Formats: sequence, C-alpha cells, structure tokens
Amino acid sequence: MIKTIRRIIMFCFFIIAFVLINVSSTSALEKDKVKVYFIFDHLVYAKGDYINIDINISDFEKISEIKMGINNSDDFSFEKTFQINSGSGFTKELVSNITEDKGLRAHLEKEGETLQSNLGSLTLVAKKELSDVTNLVSEDVTFYMFDEENHLIEHEIIFKEKLNATWNILLDELEVYQEVPDYLSSFFVSNRKSDEYEIILKQTIDATKIGTQVLSIIVIDKLTCDYLLFNKPIDVVDKTSPCLNYVDKIIVNDDDIDNLDLSLFINVSDNYDEDAKVEYTYYNKDKEQISSFTLFKDYISHNYLGYVEFYGVDSSLNKTENILVEVKTSSEESKTGLPP
Repeated sequence: MIKTIRRIIMFCFFIIAFVLINVSSTSALEKDKVKVYFIFDHLVYAKGDYINIDINISDFEKISEIKMGINNSDDFSFEKTFQINSGSGFTKELVSNITEDKGLRAHLEKEGETLQSNLGSLTLVAKKELSDVTNLVSEDVTFYMFDEENHLIEHEIIFKEKLNATWNILLDELEVYQEVPDYLSSFFVSNRKSDEYEIILKQTIDATKIGTQVLSIIVIDKLTCDYLLFNKPIDVVDKTSPCLNYVDKIIVNDDDIDNLDLSLFINVSDNYDEDAKVEYTYYNKDKEQISSFTLFKDYISHNYLGYVEFYGVDSSLNKTENILVEVKTSSEESKTGLPP
C-alpha cells in the first residue's frame, strides 16, 4: 500500500514538473518572438477614408529579409504600393507591387546595420464603413522574416492604433526673462496609460530671446516601438513698456540753446532693448506744433518758452505714456522770481 502511494506521488511530481517545463519553454518562446506592429492612424473609418499604416519591428538585428503580402479584400483597396520611409531600417526594395489576383506583395532586404524600428508604410482605402479595421486586416496579412542564414524567424503580428497626443494649448506666449513653465503638463496622451510611453525633451525654450521658438519632444510608444516627434510653437514676447526718467521742467541757458541736448534731461531704459528710444513732438508757448527740433530751438531763442511732448518706445513697440514738459530759457525763468 505504501509503495503504491509512493508511486502515485512520484508520478504526480513528474507530471507537474513536465507541465512547468513546457509552460516555461512556451513563455520563453513567446518572449523571444520578434514583434511586428501594424500601426493604424485610426481604428474606425468611413467609406472612402484613407487607412494609413506604419509598420514597426521590435528587433531588426537578426532580420535580413522580409516577404509580406496583403490579400485583396471587399473591405479595402490599395492606394499605393508598400513604401520604404526615410527612417526605415530597410533600404533595399526588391519587389513592391499590387496585382488584381493576389493583392499587395513586397520583398525587402536589409543592407548594413540599423538602429531604426520602422519598416515602412502602407496606404489603403476603405470600401465601406469599418468599425475596427484590425479585425479585418489581420485575416488578410502574410508576413515572413528570415535571418542571414535564411532561417525563418518566429514573430508575432500586433495591430495597434497610433499613439494619439497633443497639447491642450497649441500656441503659448511667454514674457521675456520669465521662468519657463512646465509645458509638458499641458501635453495629453489620449489612448495610452502613463507607463506605456516615455517623453524625452529634445529642444527647450530660451526665455532670454524674443521671437517664435519651438518646443520639441520625442514620445516613445512602448506598445508599438514608435518614436513620435511633437512640436509646440512658443512666442517669447516683450510686452513690458520702457521706463522714462525725466525732469519736470527744462531750463536752458540762452547762450546754449543751439547746443540743447534733450537726452541730458530725458532718457529711457527697457527690460530687453538696449536701443529703446524717445520720440519727441515740439510746441510753441500756445501749444501749437512745431515741425522740427531745429525750428523749435530757433523759436525758444526768440520767445524763451516752449513745450516738448515725448514718450519712450522699444523694438516691440511697447510705449510709455506721453509726457509734456516746459522748456524755458534761463532769462525767461528768472522773470518768475525763481533761481535760474
């Protein structure tokens, strides 16, 4: 009786071990399979819509040759042959055609080493409304990959919708010299979980230079081996008006009228521009406009009193308020009983 029990226990042990070994081997095999991603720009299409497909591969290192076919279908037609993109890991296209009886066929060979994940792209046209294009296309795709020794490579075809993301605000303004905000907080991925993608900042914003700049990020989609570039234009602007420093009244010696320099009494400074300037308008004692500074000096040399109106302006056309001050000769000022 005891021997029988022992035999049963040993038999069960071997059965369990056999199952575990096979499960482990199957898991390892699944893990080692090369992933082939068919990435659709949408999953739902209306009749006549273009169906744009990018094809990515998880491991190009061991692949030397690919043969691919997509059969004719009542659900879609072929807009053009298979296209090798500029970022493709393959550079040699042996065959890429569309036939009435077989549909699309492509035969590719790799030349040299590559770190790219993209194989190329396809464009189909929906013949009718499609509620989930992956269910339809998966039945019509044949795909074979070979290594350098012409051995067939195990692979798995996965159909996914392209990562869909955008900034909530397409165009932002940033005041020059201000701290650059966290623009990534307004970046929104709608069809991936947070652990299914990664963001790498490629180009940031220089807040010390005005003008339109581009914030660039690369999003790595872990579900499709896709690398997506997103750009966000940022206008770095100067909306701060210059500052004026001036005296309330300008008194000039009679003998110095010809050499009158208003910048000794009025100057402007700006948060960004070194060449902010002051614009002037000249008036007689009755506040009637005089057309030029030369005529204004000539006027006060004979009439002893006039007015200057001025404002500061920078290269971004930010202006100060208009200021009006008296300009008197020292002889005219002495008539008021005040010291010259």
